[in-house]
Amino acid sequence: METVTTFEKLTIDPAYKRKDPKRSYPSMLGLVKIFLQTFGRIFPGFTSQIAFKLFATPQVRAKHKLSDELLESARIFDFLYAGELLKGYEWGDGEKVAILVHGWESRGTALRSLVPMLLKDGYKVVAFDGPAHGNSTGKRTHLIHFSGALKALITRIGQVDVVITHSFGGAAITYCMQRYIKDMHLDKLVMLAVPSTMESIFKEAVEVMKMPKSVAKRVRMRMEKVAGEKIQDLGLPVLGKGLKVNEVMIIHDEWDNVVPFSFARDIYENWDNTILVATEGLGHYRLLKNETVLDRIHRFIKND
Repeated sequence: METVTTFEKLTIDPAYKRKDPKRSYPSMLGLVKIFLQTFGRIFPGFTSQIAFKLFATPQVRAKHKLSDELLESARIFDFLYAGELLKGYEWGDGEKVAILVHGWESRGTALRSLVPMLLKDGYKVVAFDGPAHGNSTGKRTHLIHFSGALKALITRIGQVDVVITHSFGGAAITYCMQRYIKDMHLDKLVMLAVPSTMESIFKEAVEVMKMPKSVAKRVRMRMEKVAGEKIQDLGLPVLGKGLKVNEVMIIHDEWDNVVPFSFARDIYENWDNTILVATEGLGHYRLLKNETVLDRIHRFIKND
């Protein structure tokens, strides 16, 4: 296949441009820091167990709207993964299938703005609440666990043509395809605001929680034991090489203060057949609803 990479920048209406507020953290973070710093120096092994659980625990469980026409129009189904009961949502009966994969501390309907467009183009659309997210059960999850749930969903569906992801969801589908379903082939993959490395996510967690070095070292070891490989090998620039996708589109805002724009460029510079689309002024979340972005995704999927 011919290797093609393209960079473009969308023009966003100035009326929609604004910087996101500074990132906020749970009020209990101060107590977490004190606990880790105090007990981490005395009992690093025990403290690292607690720290790992905190790292894998979403601090916010996004809820679906109480009155939601889109959700009410979905065929809701349950499926099991690793002892958890996960909620799935399905719209339409098209022969082609598109999966929507949400990010961390989000829910299956986060990419709801794409559903009408995909239905109009003849797709069956499937979304789900990941473990410990939305209406699914569970208290903790992480990349390997979440990706396993995605594998269970894909196995249930049987055929997938298009996957559209936001943030953490992009890392999950990449890991799923490269480690769990290696023969899976997609026509199109769209990744919005995707993080490029687990290393950077881990380092941020260490900094935010002020983990002592002895604790951070043990948490890293636990993560690598779960993954069966080094954290640095889970970076998307390397992990995604050879991904069986006809075309990839990465859309990222240059003002994103949750996942830096440089992450998107790192992936773009290392993957083949990839389009990097930059925006300015939409931040990390407003990408999901902006009409200019939605139109660009639509044209990409339709090959316009």
